[in-house]
Amino acid sequence: MNLTSVARTKTYLGMTANTSDTVIGQLVARASDQVIRWCSNTFERTSHTNARYDGFGSAVLRLPDTPVITVSRVLLGTTSIPASADGIAAGYQFDELNVFLFGGYLFNSGKRQVGVDYVSGYATTQADYVPAANGPYTITPTTGGYAAADLGVSNTTSGTAYARVVGVPLTGNYSYSEGVYTFNATDTGAAVTMAYDYVPGAVEQAVIELVGTSLKQRDNLGVSSRSLRDESISYSDKDMSDSVKGLLWPYKKVVPV
Repeated sequence: MNLTSVARTKTYLGMTANTSDTVIGQLVARASDQVIRWCSNTFERTSHTNARYDGFGSAVLRLPDTPVITVSRVLLGTTSIPASADGIAAGYQFDELNVFLFGGYLFNSGKRQVGVDYVSGYATTQADYVPAANGPYTITPTTGGYAAADLGVSNTTSGTAYARVVGVPLTGNYSYSEGVYTFNATDTGAAVTMAYDYVPGAVEQAVIELVGTSLKQRDNLGVSSRSLRDESISYSDKDMSDSVKGLLWPYKKVVPV
C-alpha cells in the first residue's frame, strides 16, 4: 500500500514537471514499504476474526492492533458476550484501544481464553460542499490525513448515497482517485459527507520526506562529502533521519517483552 501519491509528493516538493513521475512513483512505493516495516504497521483496514488473547481476570482488554474501528464479537472461553448499549447493562463496549466489560463480566484468566472479532485501521468522515462556479468540482479531504481508500459518499442532508463511477461522474455520482473526490457540475453547492480510510498526516509526511531525500541523493551516490571553496558539505548515510523517525514513533508498534 502506498502511503501517499505522486501528485501529493510533487506538490510538497514544489515540482510541476512530469518528467520524473515514474521515478517518484517508484520512490513512493519504496518509502511506503520502508515506513510500514519500520513501524510494524500496515496502516490498512484489517479484519481480525477468531483472534484469541490471554485473559488476566480484569474488565479491560487492550487489543494489539489499533485504532479499533468496530468490535463484532467477544467470547469468554466459548461464551459469547452481548454488546452493552449504555455501559451499565451487562456486556461489552470498546474504544480505539480497548474492550471493556460491564455487569460483572471479567476476561477469563489464562492463555487464549478471550476471543475478539474486530476491525482495526484509520477511518473517518468529512462533511464538505461541492465547489461552486466553474469548478473544478473536486474535494480533497484533509481530516485525519491522506484519504487512501474511499468508503462512500452520501448527501449530508438527505443521507442519499452517491454512486461511485469510473470516469466523468453524472449527477448524483462521484469518482475517486488518490485522495481526490470529483463530482458533476450539477451538484455544485451540495452538502456531501465522504467516508474513507486514511493514512495519518505525520506518516504521509515521513514518506514524502524520504522521497525528497532520495531525489536529492541521486546526484551524490557513493559520495560522503564535498569541498566547496571554504566549506565542506557532508552527506548523511542514514536510511532514515531522526526527524522522520520522530514523525513515525507514535505509530510504531512495539511488541512487549
